[in-house]
Amino acid sequence: MKRPIAQLGTQKKTFGPRLEAFVIDVVLLAVIAGAFAGVGAAISMDILVLVMVGALLLPPFYFVYMEAAYGQTYGKKYSNIVVVNKDGSDVGFVGSFVRNLLRVVDGLPFFYLLGIALIYFTDDAQRVGDMLAKTVVVETE
Repeated sequence: MKRPIAQLGTQKKTFGPRLEAFVIDVVLLAVIAGAFAGVGAAISMDILVLVMVGALLLPPFYFVYMEAAYGQTYGKKYSNIVVVNKDGSDVGFVGSFVRNLLRVVDGLPFFYLLGIALIYFTDDAQRVGDMLAKTVVVETE
C-alpha cells in the first residue's frame, strides 16, 4: 500500500468518511478475529484462549502500524482519508501510537460520543488523541 497525498484544510469534510472508515475497519478486524476464533475453538480450548488474547491485541496494533506506515488503515483508504501531522508531514509511529492510545478516552462515556463531539466542534476536527498527537485526518488527492 502506498502513502497517499494529503489535502490539508479538508479536516471539516472528514466526519462521514471517518465514520465509514471506522465501521469498515471494525468489520474487517471482527471477521479476522472470528475466523481465528473458529479455528482455535476447533483445535483446543488452550488455542482458543491464545486466539482471544490475540483478538484483543489486534486492533491497537492494526491501527498504530497502518497509520504509522501508510497514513491510513484499509477503511481510511476506502474512504479516501489519511492521518497526517498538522503540518502535513507523515504521522510516524509516535504520533500514531499517541492518537490510538487515547482512542479509549474518545470512546467514553457512551460509545465514542466524546470523540464524535470533538470531531464535530473543534476547529481541526480532532479527537483527544489527535489533539495530543498534533495530527489531523484529511482527504486524499
